[in-house]
Amino acid sequence: MSKAFVTISNSNLLKKLPQYGICDKELRLFTDYLFQRPMVVSYVSCLSSKQEILTGVLQGVILGLLLFILFFNDLTDVVDTAKIVIYEDDTVGGE
Repeated sequence: MSKAFVTISNSNLLKKLPQYGICDKELRLFTDYLFQRPMVVSYVSCLSSKQEILTGVLQGVILGLLLFILFFNDLTDVVDTAKIVIYEDDTVGGE
């Protein structure tokens, strides 16, 4: 499940947020939150150069979970080749 969090397209997520009334200043705040997160890797006292993160929401924080839910909330509307059942804490696909 953790891979699902890191594979979310942040640009597609931002396109969905206005459907939930998030626009203007709030949308800019989410844009900064999703795209202004540089990553640095440390290994044996060596630091890599900063790299911008372009996909994924932060795990382990409530805002990351909320954004994950908003991203997949319309899954049943866009998938018509399989039966999708969404539970409170899980999603199941089938025939």
